[in-house]
Amino acid sequence: VVELRVGVGAAVEAGDPLISIESMKIESTLVASMRGRVIELCVSAGDRVERGDRLLDLEPSIQATDSKVST
Repeated sequence: VVELRVGVGAAVEAGDPLISIESMKIESTLVASMRGRVIELCVSAGDRVERGDRLLDLEPSIQATDSKVST
């Protein structure tokens, strides 16, 4: 994990950057797949992670006019 781009409690929109990671010297930014709020960060900058590791928990945000949440 190179950088956490959000903190606990942050409201995010689909496409917002969440976490920057590095693999094989290539840096990538993971983005939110939906609108929501970060409820838990499971990693810190500098942590090593494996495929399938939980990085954060995102609670979906549903507005009264939304019929469903897309992921």
